[in-house]
Amino acid sequence: MSAANQYALAKPLGIRSSLDFLASGTATLADLVKQAIDGANALNSRLHAIATIATDRPLRDAAESAKRWREGRARSLEEIPIAVKDLIDTEDMETGYGSAAYHGHIPCADAEVVRQLRQQGAIIVGKTTTHEFALGDDNLKHKFRGHTKSGR
Repeated sequence: MSAANQYALAKPLGIRSSLDFLASGTATLADLVKQAIDGANALNSRLHAIATIATDRPLRDAAESAKRWREGRARSLEEIPIAVKDLIDTEDMETGYGSAAYHGHIPCADAEVVRQLRQQGAIIVGKTTTHEFALGDDNLKHKFRGHTKSGR
């Protein structure tokens, strides 16, 4: 990847930008997934906004998505990196619902929304933090991860 492409991928991308980078050949599917994972890791120590960051499955899914793109079988959200709230079950990563009672809990199946996202090619790269069971005020003080910084 060129230095200009690395610079372009150094900032967070939206879905439209991601699709444009893919269509232009500026970035590969693996680049987008790696950028999403690296960006989440880099910002999380400061923002405390990510409860879980996945690494293995997203990269495997990226390889499968690249194959689909080459074969002309790309789905509508093919290889778009997405994080879901830690209230939404994912069969392959911890879902703690923001609660110490569920620390380490890995559901046996994906929630319907996750199943549909994956069915359309989206890559679930992590889980965003939440108040315990989504009960709380505007600005999260998470028991395990610290104070989540507000976007305001």
